[in-house]
Amino acid sequence: MAFHEGVGQELRVRYNARKVRTSIVFPHYVRTAMVGEMTALEGFPEMLLTPEYVAEETVKQVLSGKAGRMVLPPNNAYLARLRGFPPWYMYYIHSLDPDVYRDR
Repeated sequence: MAFHEGVGQELRVRYNARKVRTSIVFPHYVRTAMVGEMTALEGFPEMLLTPEYVAEETVKQVLSGKAGRMVLPPNNAYLARLRGFPPWYMYYIHSLDPDVYRDR
């Protein structure tokens, strides 16, 4: 996300490219080879997005001509707000699931 914001700001400020729009996509797990083996793990989220769905939503965003931050599926958009919380709160949230950073 920081790279996306940095590119957008540099385009506007340094290059005065005010009509260039940038978008970033945050998909939940997508049914691809990358997550293939992980889906068999106990506790892995059952809901997987299809690559087609992610592609369709991304194309819609680009064709809209608007800059955007897309969280897929949209009902997970509240997670993006967590970024604005103070670091101590983020550490607390992460500590609620101690296994999240362990190899399974």
